[in-house]
Amino acid sequence: MEHIFCWQSDRTESLEGMLSSLQKNLLLDIHEYTLWLPEEENGLMRDTSGLNVRFYLSRSCAEILADIIEKAAQDRGKLYIFDNRTLLYPSAFSHLSDAFDLDPLTIAAVPCSNCNGVGTLSGLNDFSYEEFGTVAAALKKHLRTRIYVPVLLASCVCIKPDFFVESGIVKFLRLLKQLSLDGIVEVLYQKANDYGFNAVIVNDAFVYRKCKDDQSEVDRIVDSLLPWLPNFGKTVGQWLRSEEYRSGKIISGLVAGKGKCSVLLDFSNFTAMYNGTSIAGIQFLKQAVRTWPDRYIFHVMISEEAFSFLRLDTLPKVIRIDGDSGDSIYAACIRFGQPFSWDSVGRILDKAPVLGVFMYDCISADSNYLSEGFDRKIWQYIFQFSDVIYCISEFTKNRIAERFRCGEHTRFRVTRLSMDIHDYGSICDEKEDFIFVIGNNFRHKFVQETAREIAKALPGQKILVCADMDEKDDSVRSVSSGFVSQEEFDGIYKRAKCIVYPSLYEGFGLPIFQAIGSGTILYLRDSELNRELYPFIQYHCNVVLYRDTKDLIEKLNNGIPKFQKKENYYSENGGTVRFVKEVLDYLEDAMADANQDRVIERLLWFPADKLKVKYGKFKYWKYNILKKITFGKRKQYYNEKFLKLRSAMKISG
Repeated sequence: MEHIFCWQSDRTESLEGMLSSLQKNLLLDIHEYTLWLPEEENGLMRDTSGLNVRFYLSRSCAEILADIIEKAAQDRGKLYIFDNRTLLYPSAFSHLSDAFDLDPLTIAAVPCSNCNGVGTLSGLNDFSYEEFGTVAAALKKHLRTRIYVPVLLASCVCIKPDFFVESGIVKFLRLLKQLSLDGIVEVLYQKANDYGFNAVIVNDAFVYRKCKDDQSEVDRIVDSLLPWLPNFGKTVGQWLRSEEYRSGKIISGLVAGKGKCSVLLDFSNFTAMYNGTSIAGIQFLKQAVRTWPDRYIFHVMISEEAFSFLRLDTLPKVIRIDGDSGDSIYAACIRFGQPFSWDSVGRILDKAPVLGVFMYDCISADSNYLSEGFDRKIWQYIFQFSDVIYCISEFTKNRIAERFRCGEHTRFRVTRLSMDIHDYGSICDEKEDFIFVIGNNFRHKFVQETAREIAKALPGQKILVCADMDEKDDSVRSVSSGFVSQEEFDGIYKRAKCIVYPSLYEGFGLPIFQAIGSGTILYLRDSELNRELYPFIQYHCNVVLYRDTKDLIEKLNNGIPKFQKKENYYSENGGTVRFVKEVLDYLEDAMADANQDRVIERLLWFPADKLKVKYGKFKYWKYNILKKITFGKRKQYYNEKFLKLRSAMKISG
């Protein structure tokens, strides 16, 4: 015989809703149940097949529960404990019951809920019964079936009563007359836990509770139990710091939007200047806003200065957030640009259940001078635990595969940026007498060396160099791409009589498409990447491939050909649309397969000690502790100390 104890914790709330959901829950149940209701509700429900209704007299909750535990122990049955603010979903009892069969040391099982202590799915407590039932069914496949927990903090639980009677814990229960139901249940479990018994969250059993603020209930339980359980605050802190708790909060981001899907774009490495990284991110966001389904909302992690400079503030459905934007959870997060610090990884680690990272190139692993001070374990971590790695060329993907071990469940996808020249400008026939050498100051761009050789071979020829030059030759002039507006830069592409792109190592090569899109002849180094892209370039008859600088000079001396609009059958049209669609397709695949175990692994293996080294062990420890104190009467005091420390450390939440 199983027993059900229904406690009327809120006198203003009728029992009818709870009892109606209970009857539906028991329709297909083959067990016999005894239902315990308040005496004043006598007549509200009668015995039915498989259900015996009994009534208890008005006393303290602790005394009533102690009596029912003893009766349930005599019947060798389980005891389901609920309050009158609870509504059940089908099969909740059977799933809770199964948890005990899987582990003989399980003494308490907690169902998932919108508001039920450790079983709470974060961000869903304002959902209606119907809404929560829908998202719970959708979220079920993403959750780990059972999670062991050190605390309950819950009013809705199922327990095995036998040991509470055998050990005498039930007698101690009668002393707790002033405690609420959730506090009494917590003391029961903590006492049994001393003997080695455990509790689990059962993530395929769901209940709905009518409550306003789950966090305020946690505060109340902790404060009320400290006289009885002096170390309880530390135990709660242990749970809040655990990967299991954090992962549950993160995974709920998949369904928290009530039909809307919030995607976080990490543009935190973008500054108030243009470069290949920011241009690709802008290209993506502008098109995604137009073509992704309306359910998607974009949150962009970027400085206010860069947000305005890059004109992202003009886009609809785009919300800017700071790096220290608090505890907001999103359905997915995509970082544009490979991370170079543990702090940049930690910033997005617990923001979403699905993480995507755009790898533009792999040169920081390939080149010694760029890898100086770079910890290659950062990339090994993201290749192991990210859900999608977007490689902007087959070349980049192959370089990663050559150097790193990739995770079993990590999707490596080639997602080339748009190769449609119409996305990069319009053809201009009016040219001026200067050669534009494109790149920057990095050595692998090979800009200064190339410009010097051109100046030497073509004396008097005007050369505009996109890098710092210290030449005294008046015909050679420098321009810095990042600090010139995109319109001015496009104008340089259009007016140049030819463009030289001498880079020895690239992940994609936007200047190829910017040059041809402007109607300008392009001299391009013959490399593995450029051979990959060449077949897709419209009007690629205007691309002059060269082996080395000597070959380049010979080709320039032979004369610059006239730009021809000769169609290329294999060239791409609608490249930006294709690009953002591929990003979405791969992201939605990852979201469909997201699971809590993978999030737990990601959190578990993040080397927090790397941040300790950066900020100092004591300061990091203090920061981490203050961040997790989110309960109890001193919550506001500690939150203020945490914000001050975070500001002093200049790191994001």
